[in-house]
Amino acid sequence: MIKVLICGASGFIGRALHSRLCDAGHNVWSLVRRAPRDKEIYWQPNEGHIEHRELEGFDVIIHLAGENIAAQPWSKNRKKKILENREQLGQLLFKTIAKLKQPPQRYIVASAIGFYGNHESKVFDESSSQGAGFLTDVCVAIENAAHKVAAAHIPTTILRFGVVLGKGGGALPKMAMPFHFCAGGPVGHGRQLLSWVSLKDVLSVIQFVVDQKVDGTLNVVAPDVVSNKTFSSVLASVLRRPARLTFPAVIVKILFGEMGKKLLLEGAKVEPKRLKELGYTFQHDMLAKALKDIYSK
Repeated sequence: MIKVLICGASGFIGRALHSRLCDAGHNVWSLVRRAPRDKEIYWQPNEGHIEHRELEGFDVIIHLAGENIAAQPWSKNRKKKILENREQLGQLLFKTIAKLKQPPQRYIVASAIGFYGNHESKVFDESSSQGAGFLTDVCVAIENAAHKVAAAHIPTTILRFGVVLGKGGGALPKMAMPFHFCAGGPVGHGRQLLSWVSLKDVLSVIQFVVDQKVDGTLNVVAPDVVSNKTFSSVLASVLRRPARLTFPAVIVKILFGEMGKKLLLEGAKVEPKRLKELGYTFQHDMLAKALKDIYSK
């Protein structure tokens, strides 16, 4: 049994991770922004508040928290809020961990493949350099704080997530909604690439990192990178719905602006090179397998 603290336990990944770790018999705690209950610690990152003594003695701290980048279109103020939020969270955790007499044996932080930027033909692995643009800036802010924790001689793992597919949250319910009404199909030209990973594999990778004591950066994406057109076809098949319609790029740009362009009309091929080298076995290595499992009764 290990003692684990989750930052972001109320989010899509955090809820599932909390349940999995509890089911495995671990002692799981959460950081919360309301009055704390059993196995909860109060913090208020916007005010730089956390009682560092309450973080003493955790075996693992897992940082999943952050402002949802897809909740609203990216106005100038919205982008500023997202970036400042990532910086505040990372810096507060770093400064708090640096004060501990009993620091964690491992610090795990969630970043994203947005670190590499979007590109139609390049293939990215963990050795690839950072890209450019807002999504890259957000990932760099997250990872810079994590590098400071690592520099304090605390084993640190950065997980660069692709699009996480699972029930109960994340991108998939929104992506699948038009298909349920027989109005689904590719977005734009449909050639943009989707580097995805199932929620089950995200949870298994985190457990793998803890068990195998994996340091450094990992691309948490399935080996089966697909185009938006292929994704639409496979999803339609699993849901037994047609995929005849196309959502025009111009409508995406009108409705969602820069956010829609970057998240829906562009993509990148990212490989899980280190996970393969480390011998991790994906539960869902193919998209059809993942979607069939997610939508099975």
